[in-house]
Amino acid sequence: MLRACLGPSVPKDAPRGGLKLRLAAPRAGDLVLFHDTRDANGNRKIDDRFTDCGVVTDVQGFRVRFVYLHPRSGRVTVGALNLRQPNRRRLSGATIQNTFLRVRRRVDPPRTRYLAGQLLAGFATWTGGRL
Repeated sequence: MLRACLGPSVPKDAPRGGLKLRLAAPRAGDLVLFHDTRDANGNRKIDDRFTDCGVVTDVQGFRVRFVYLHPRSGRVTVGALNLRQPNRRRLSGATIQNTFLRVRRRVDPPRTRYLAGQLLAGFATWTGGRL
């Protein structure tokens, strides 16, 4: 999905061209970009930038809903992240605030993060122009 959004070569830095990366004020239709959802380069370190993305579908206060390609099933799935509480899976109540995006593995290094709010790289808006 990320390659479909950003092209065949995933950038090492912020997206260029027609996308503008930002960390606040998401809107429906924006891309949501994540770092370190998997060990893309296989070096067992937390150093993989822009490993996944989704599309924002709804914003309610600090809670952002998005669709993304689930890492295990390969199906398009609805996810959530909370901009104010990135480290909490749920708040007081049953509503999920942060979806697990990274699959937990025994070989994960210490301090590995797994929740959408923890892995958030930013939001990207189409500004026109070429990708």
